[in-house]
Amino acid sequence: MNTIKKILPLLLAVALLLSMTACGGTSAKDVKPLLAGELEANYHGILDDEFAKKTDADEAYVAEVYQDTLDVETESFMNAAEIEDDAAGTYSARIQAVFAELYPQTKWEIGDGAEKSTDCYAYTVTIYPLDVMDKLSALIDEAEMDPDIEDFEVAWAEMFVGCLEEAATDVGYKDPVEISCEVYKDSSDNLWVTDSEAIGDVYAELIPY
Repeated sequence: MNTIKKILPLLLAVALLLSMTACGGTSAKDVKPLLAGELEANYHGILDDEFAKKTDADEAYVAEVYQDTLDVETESFMNAAEIEDDAAGTYSARIQAVFAELYPQTKWEIGDGAEKSTDCYAYTVTIYPLDVMDKLSALIDEAEMDPDIEDFEVAWAEMFVGCLEEAATDVGYKDPVEISCEVYKDSSDNLWVTDSEAIGDVYAELIPY
């Protein structure tokens, strides 16, 4: 499968509360929980303790965000694989079930960070991409499909999703990838936010396809 850049919206657009700046300004350590908490919520469905202290997020909100991420991932993947769902939503349900198993296995590390400029901190996020799509590609290459088969779209979807389910049973990690992410104070509303483009690159590398 060709590598594409997933276009995932910032499903967790929670900004750090201004109260964090009340006592003597901020540091890279103060701001880091926004980046860490955003990743934990979107991919592990976990409300990070430090994140909860510095934001308005709660368990219910994180659960909603996690499900939204799964929904967007499923749609993105189906579009990339050119899979048409059936009326019962069978293939989307099977694909989402696979990603629900993969998400807890996603791994990353966030460096301590450094001040880049006033009210802007840069962090190196080390990502350990899952190799599931490499295994999927190998399984698809081995599969044999008659291009003239009746209901080719259905046969393709069944073969593809079956290969995905098999590939997900034995997942490993590829070489780590480093991405620089910034967290900065948005001058328009004076709240701390993450760099949406960099976060999108992180999302794309966790499970690359």
